[in-house]
Amino acid sequence: MAAFGPAVDALTRHAGQTLTWRPAFHPLVEAPTADPGVIAVDGSNAVLADNGAVWVVAHRATALAWPGPAAPIDAVITAATPADAARMIGRPVAGADAFGAALRERAEARALRDAIAAAPAGLLVLADGALRGLPPDAQGEMDAARRLAADRSVTLVGVSKRSGLERDGVALVPALHAAGPPGRWAAAVGEGVWVARLHAAAPCAFRIDADDVADVARLVDLARDAAYVGYPYPLAKAHNQVAFTAGAVAELKGGLERALRKSGGAALAAVADFHDTLDRNVVG
Repeated sequence: MAAFGPAVDALTRHAGQTLTWRPAFHPLVEAPTADPGVIAVDGSNAVLADNGAVWVVAHRATALAWPGPAAPIDAVITAATPADAARMIGRPVAGADAFGAALRERAEARALRDAIAAAPAGLLVLADGALRGLPPDAQGEMDAARRLAADRSVTLVGVSKRSGLERDGVALVPALHAAGPPGRWAAAVGEGVWVARLHAAAPCAFRIDADDVADVARLVDLARDAAYVGYPYPLAKAHNQVAFTAGAVAELKGGLERALRKSGGAALAAVADFHDTLDRNVVG
């Protein structure tokens, strides 16, 4: 059995710290009418092959209009050497997964920019992740999207499922969720950055990047789905549309192997990964 002692000790030690800072908790008032429409942007990536010399990755991104159907999104397959990847991204890339993540981030940025450019004034556009505090290249892309949204009077809001926000060594999002009042609320934790609970029964709060609390309140009516209570449903739907599940990755790997066999199979051994053999024979 795995030894979880050090992990338990570290998490317990930090969980025992007290957050002495108390922000103002703003009640979130439900909008009198439902939002006229929402566009949710998300993406995903996966590694299909990595033999050290060549990386084969898949990525995809969507700008999903809601209400509306979620049409299938095809994966984009990219093969590159580490040197090719560095030239494509414009900086050294640590590995295949980082390469796929960089391609996915760029695809998300394009989808977000295109969605904002096509959106009518007043529409709400939801981005998966933060709008501020990003690495320089990603921040430049997001700043351009924010300027475009302001120019077009489109409301751009970012929602983060995972956040590194902390204060005095305390993880801020779970601490404020525990310390906050009953019901729905938002607390400003930085310029344009909020921690918010969007439903009274939400199991957790989220980091939300928005210009003001009224923009955060627009998410309340979207966060009622029983399966995703407290999380904006359009973003959940966009995530489900693009996520690479284990089954989806296996299907793509199988497609790559079939394509290699049709081409003569000379490169088939170069993408063989014995991990796949081991994983297929794990019991349970």
